[in-house]
Amino acid sequence: MSRELVKFLEQKERRRSSLQKGDVGDSLDLGKHPKIASLFAKYGDEDVVFSGMVMKVNRKNKMQQRVALVTDNALYNLEPGSLRCKRRIAFNSMSRVSLSTLPDNFFVVHVPAEYDYVLISGEKVELITKMMQVFEEAIGTPLKIVFENKIEFRIDQSQYREIEFHHAEGGITTQIFNKKKH
Repeated sequence: MSRELVKFLEQKERRRSSLQKGDVGDSLDLGKHPKIASLFAKYGDEDVVFSGMVMKVNRKNKMQQRVALVTDNALYNLEPGSLRCKRRIAFNSMSRVSLSTLPDNFFVVHVPAEYDYVLISGEKVELITKMMQVFEEAIGTPLKIVFENKIEFRIDQSQYREIEFHHAEGGITTQIFNKKKH
């Protein structure tokens, strides 16, 4: 078991079913897709280390299905089907990833110079551990992972929101609140 995975197991509650998931990496088999090859040529990426379906929470709190693609240099947000690149977040622009300590599927990728990304994935542990591995190889320092049950995130240059996670009867509740401008 990798050091990164051990970190998750020690700090994040897990559902029993998630403990039996295997490591699939490029589960959507995008490594040889022509559209991905053209993105690699444009940005200088070389390897797909993870691909999978995620839900993105947009600035209107609407969920949008997306393809998450982790390469040796970046996290991509792609449209399903067309694989059109909606956003590329280079590792050197990320400050940290935040998760709750509870067994939910949310995580936030913090991008200080732009705006943050709220994503939901049943494969979050694999996605983030893969990202941690290639981030450290690319940048030379570990990707900061923060576990807290109130996560503040930025939706644009001046607006912030906060996600709160709580135990509730039958599971976990997740609420998103608007925050005052900083």
